[in-house]
Amino acid sequence: MILVKVEALNIYGFVYAARDLGAIRGAGLSLLGMPQELEKWLSETYPDVKRITSGASKATLMLGDERADAGKIQAEIKGWLAKQYP
Repeated sequence: MILVKVEALNIYGFVYAARDLGAIRGAGLSLLGMPQELEKWLSETYPDVKRITSGASKATLMLGDERADAGKIQAEIKGWLAKQYP
């Protein structure tokens, strides 16, 4: 079992990168969907992904694959997050 915890921290630069109110709201809204998108992506890659907690811009997920490499999963998640939320 591997636990994955993600949380958007220090998001001021991401959310307030523009002065346009629509862009600010859009950036904030995109972070709200991050936990569900990550869970969906992980479920496509690894079997037996379960949500333990999920909230606004944070989540804790459990991967039931006993043979999975935690370091590899961490690197994959970091890469996915960097592409989705540069």
